[in-house]
Amino acid sequence: MLKAYEMYGGGKLTPEEENRYWAECAIAAEFQTCDPNDVPATSDGVRAYFEQMCPHLAVSEAALRMMDHLLNAKVVLPPAPPALKPAVEIINWFLRAGTIATMPRWMRRLSGFDQPRIVDIGVRPVLTLSFGIINRIPRLKLAVAGLIAPSMVPVAAPYILGVAPRSTEVLTPAEARRRYGYAKPADAHRELRAKQHERLFGEGKPPSDDGLIESQAYLGQLGLVNGRS
Repeated sequence: MLKAYEMYGGGKLTPEEENRYWAECAIAAEFQTCDPNDVPATSDGVRAYFEQMCPHLAVSEAALRMMDHLLNAKVVLPPAPPALKPAVEIINWFLRAGTIATMPRWMRRLSGFDQPRIVDIGVRPVLTLSFGIINRIPRLKLAVAGLIAPSMVPVAAPYILGVAPRSTEVLTPAEARRRYGYAKPADAHRELRAKQHERLFGEGKPPSDDGLIESQAYLGQLGLVNGRS
């Protein structure tokens, strides 16, 4: 996301801004199933992490299918009438090419998702102009967000529209969990998997939670435990 921002958004961050970005990413990791202690919190830490991990990386067929899936912007766009399908294909091509343009060469060689350098250069002004226009018009920005990520609109809308916060108090994720009674995401995830395991193998029912079934084609069947179904 940082690379995309620097290429198509506000431009190169200062070293201080980049370090703040990575430090805040480590905080954001607490809202997922990551241990924030395992997440690099500085620019140097991120680069060291990639240097450490790159020699051990390999690409599986499942990873290639997932990358191809994630590079297809049409999966997040609403169904379009036949007359607009050519436009959707053009938008999808630019977004796919623009995403590949952010990938380092080693990643392209490893994954096989590559494109000519002239494409990297050509998509940049188009996407920079497009995102710049969207970013300058709050209502348009919300409309685009509503198309690709509807659930974020209620959260992001006040910020995008410049609505003042009800409180200026800032809580750490741990403080917020204690105050409002939410489980740590990693623990909640294990509980969810345990419930799904019981639903599948104890009750003989299919998995029910939205998003899990759709991801099985790329991440593997939920019912596979230790290599067995």
